[in-house]
Amino acid sequence: PFNPATLISYALPQQANVTLEIFTVLGQSVYSIPLKQMPAGFHQEVWNAGGHSSGVYFYRVTVRDPLTGELRFTQTKKMMLIR
Repeated sequence: PFNPATLISYALPQQANVTLEIFTVLGQSVYSIPLKQMPAGFHQEVWNAGGHSSGVYFYRVTVRDPLTGELRFTQTKKMMLIR
C-alpha cells in the first residue's frame, strides 16, 4: 500500500528500451512513461498518484531490445493506493 507516491523498481542485465504503464482494475491507462533507452543496472521510477482515487492499480514494465525492438520481458504487478 502507498499514499500518495510509490517507487517502482526494476533491474536490467543489459541496455534496453523500457516502457512503464499504470492501469486501473478496469484496464484504463492512468500513467505512462513512453519507450526510452535505459542502460544496464538498477532503475527506479516514482509515480505520484495525487489526484487519483483510492483503489487497486497495476503497473507493467515492458523491456525491448534496443536494436531489433524484440520483446525481451514484461512484468505486471499490483499495487494499492490508500488515502
